[in-house]
Amino acid sequence: TEVIAPKVEDKVKDGFTYTFIGWNEEVKLELTSDVTYYAIYEVKPNDLIVNFYDHNHVLLKTETVLYGESATAPILNDIQSTDKFNFKFVGWDTLFTNVTTNLEVYPVYEEVINEYNIKFIYEDKIIEVIKKYGESVNLEKDNIIEPSKLGHTFESWDKDYSFITKDLEIKPIFNKNE
Repeated sequence: TEVIAPKVEDKVKDGFTYTFIGWNEEVKLELTSDVTYYAIYEVKPNDLIVNFYDHNHVLLKTETVLYGESATAPILNDIQSTDKFNFKFVGWDTLFTNVTTNLEVYPVYEEVINEYNIKFIYEDKIIEVIKKYGESVNLEKDNIIEPSKLGHTFESWDKDYSFITKDLEIKPIFNKNE
């Protein structure tokens, strides 16, 4: 019986490329007994693409990794977006260790309310309190003591502290006694 070896195609499966390189033994043209032939493949991991994006979906980095390897993320910083909020980088939305498929990876941010330093300054005294955006200073609870000045009457503080939106340096306003 004449033997005709089948045509064997290369194949891709589970992240690997299998390239046919031959049979386990030479295929004989004529058979005199039962023979089993086995296809021999060279197996190579596939290249996979991992794309890293910023918070605006702008591509930051493309990395090619082999199947099962890990990608290395770019370094990202927190985002200052408004007076009220800061956005703290907390990680990525997709794992990129042991990569088995092409990946699109986006940063994850946590919304944090900004804090501001409020300084009440008079002569050589500074009383500092920290307040979150939108909070107000409570003079009594925050231990802000009304300043005094010989021959003068304290009128008020020179800045509004009822709705904090930035760092402030606040100084007293005095009226001279008559």
